[in-house]
Amino acid sequence: MNNLAFLLAIALLFSCDLKKTKFPSSKSENILYFDISQTNRSNETISLSTFTDGINYVFLETSEESILGKILKIIKRNDLIFILSNESIYIFNNSGILINKIKKIGKGPGEYNIIKDFDVNSLGNKIAIQSWNKVLIFSSSGDMINELNHDANFINFIDDNAMVTYQTNINGDKLYSHFFLSFAGDTIARIPNKFTFELKGSPLGLSPNIEYHMYKYKDQVFFSEMMDDTLFKIDEKYHIISHAIFDSKEKRLVPDERAKGVELFNRLNEFSFLTKIFESTRYIHFATQFSMYLYDKKDGLNHRFTSLANDIDDVMDLTHMHEGDDNCFIAVIYPLDLQKRLEELKKNERLNEKAKILADRQVSENDNPIIALIQLKK
Repeated sequence: MNNLAFLLAIALLFSCDLKKTKFPSSKSENILYFDISQTNRSNETISLSTFTDGINYVFLETSEESILGKILKIIKRNDLIFILSNESIYIFNNSGILINKIKKIGKGPGEYNIIKDFDVNSLGNKIAIQSWNKVLIFSSSGDMINELNHDANFINFIDDNAMVTYQTNINGDKLYSHFFLSFAGDTIARIPNKFTFELKGSPLGLSPNIEYHMYKYKDQVFFSEMMDDTLFKIDEKYHIISHAIFDSKEKRLVPDERAKGVELFNRLNEFSFLTKIFESTRYIHFATQFSMYLYDKKDGLNHRFTSLANDIDDVMDLTHMHEGDDNCFIAVIYPLDLQKRLEELKKNERLNEKAKILADRQVSENDNPIIALIQLKK
């Protein structure tokens, strides 16, 4: 099939069953390629100085109103940090002060019983919450903007007029994978599910964050499905564009294998698939169940590793990074871990200036976590 015919076929797939004339279609661009078929675990360590200019530590306020449980998601927008925990959205500024908290648990209008996912628009003044069978849109001050009847697992703002949602596909029978919604609740477009299968036995239930990945970079939404090797982006005209290929080759988890359901659980390491991905101006950070990767767009190098060594300030090795913004990644440091590390540095007489500043904060194990803003090289 020639390139034009291929693109027309993809465009037809993505434009099926559209309710309005503005719809996702397929375009081509310079597509990045990554080989993720390696299933041996990397033993390499990468130094933070490879991609980092510095680390800013944000000590989150600890009070009755701000105390966090398990952190499920972090979003950074401008000078604000939004954290999902305790079925609430906590909003902190870059100094760690709690600015607001959205907690609307209930069964009535304007309330939710669970937060499956949430997103914040690029200006940081609107929050969309995906709950069971409904989407709630709030201002950052907590005022209700709208409530939509819609069920999904993931949600993201496309712009200040529309959102995209995704439904996980563990049973293989979803008709549609993505929905484009206006703030008024109109369905702008629906994308058919490309990966249907006939389930044999009980479904294999994996974490939604393994099934699917959605992130934002330069105010555009990027997404990847577990059984697909392509990372797509949605542009400002709602076109769907192939952005990168993550080629697992014969290790790809295809629908025929996924149809085997729970029988597949003990064989997952026979396959290779993304478990994390996000992007900044210079870097793409992604991971499989075997290794982490850091791709440098500037020099074209792709680092494969299993651990990060903090040679920036030698305070804490940051084990896992989260999506930040176009110029930073985020890591979470728990107070007890910081205490142990500072005691070790003090015992070995290795307390540098940054470590002394952190030690002076006298963090208690009952305090909120510390957010590390990893400032990326330009």
